[in-house]
Amino acid sequence: MKSIIEYEYGIDIVDIKKQNNKDYIKDNSNNIFILEKTMKSEYELNYINESGLFYVITKRKNGNYIIEINGEPHILYKLEKGFNNRKRYFDGIQRDWGKLWSSKIDKLRKELITDNLNEYIDYYIGLAENAILIWNKLDKSNLKYKICRIRMDDKIINNPNNAMIDIEERDLAEYIKYTFFNKKEELNEITEKAYQQGYDMKIIYSRLLFATYYFDLIEDYLINKKTSHNINRIIKKQREYEEYLNEYIDKYIKKT
Repeated sequence: MKSIIEYEYGIDIVDIKKQNNKDYIKDNSNNIFILEKTMKSEYELNYINESGLFYVITKRKNGNYIIEINGEPHILYKLEKGFNNRKRYFDGIQRDWGKLWSSKIDKLRKELITDNLNEYIDYYIGLAENAILIWNKLDKSNLKYKICRIRMDDKIINNPNNAMIDIEERDLAEYIKYTFFNKKEELNEITEKAYQQGYDMKIIYSRLLFATYYFDLIEDYLINKKTSHNINRIIKKQREYEEYLNEYIDKYIKKT
């Protein structure tokens, strides 16, 4: 593999280490690259690179981003942030969160959940059903689509595979949820700024109701059969999160 990467990308490799299904590559200038599987298309990767929000994806000598390794598509990206930070909007794209969320919930209902998780799963499914009801009733005619992040987790926030095209309210909603359960930052300033800049606060609210922070851990359990200690931390903060949502309704929903 070393010779293939050097030939295709024109870098001189001094070290390769595999960790968590990724290859960490160091070149002779001490730059660090990661070779990782991807499900993105060339079209998507091009706009991800242009956004300047993620680590820079390296092009092969033929101008493509994707390289086949052992019959599977991979990308090579350098641990260096892009600098363009272009906010490009996309036309002709639609993403129906209601259908996507319903599909996720139906799948979880069919999966085997351990006894200690059964106590809480119905509560979060109830929140999700409310999120779907609200989303389905909202006016979505003026939504704007751009490059967003799938999740705001600090561990993957700059990974190009964490990018997707979605409505711009997604980033704000995911940032609010991640910040609430993982950091101690003040969120009032963030939500107030979003309101002043004209973001759709009802759209954001529908996503705040959908507990990605909880369902991600459940799905990880179903795959790896290991319960995360973060579940208990999230459950302990849920009452506080409900209070935050109630304040959000009073400030940004009732007055619109």
